Amino acid sequence: MSTNGIVNIRGKQYKTVARRVNDFRAAHPISEGWGIHSSLVEADGKCVIFRAEIVDPTGRVVGVGYAQEQVTARGINATSALECCETSAIGRALSACGFGGSEYASADEVAQAISSSRQQQSRQQQSRQHNAKQKQRQQSRQDAPTWSRHMWDDTSAGPAAGDEEQPWDGKQPRGDEQPWDGRQPRGDEQPRRHKRGQ
Repeated sequence: MSTNGIVNIRGKQYKTVARRVNDFRAAHPISEGWGIHSSLVEADGKCVIFRAEIVDPTGRVVGVGYAQEQVTARGINATSALECCETSAIGRALSACGFGGSEYASADEVAQAISSSRQQQSRQQQSRQHNAKQKQRQQSRQDAPTWSRHMWDDTSAGPAAGDEEQPWDGKQPRGDEQPWDGRQPRGDEQPRRHKRGQ
């Protein structure tokens, strides 16, 4: 929670960069020739580096501050890494001139560092969960062929001993036939023809 540009973060009082600029301008107005200069040192699409200077009316540099920000896929640095970096550099330059309060880092800088740390922890947790799922899938794929092969080996071995079907010897009735009762012709015989007079 901010009170007049002072933020309590984990028990410490940090001034925002806006509060430092206001304090500086109140003590050293632009009309007297004091200035805040910022310059881009590097920006390659992945990283941004800024340098900020506090100059007196004679052009002498009385305070310098540097800041670096990583361009991220999410969060404020996905769209505003340049602005955040410049703000942090100005805040550190003002702190070098005695406008930092009890802490050298600004509230903006600390809040951004905490946010970046949380995002990194979240990415690491997501990465661990993803790796665990990938490992489970790989294990499942490895187990599946082993099970199928065992099942195939068991069934391809053929019927167990004693279960083989025996060929019909023509004497005993087959399991799928009815025994002949002596009255009806059997399916494998021709009916008898009676001669006339008999």
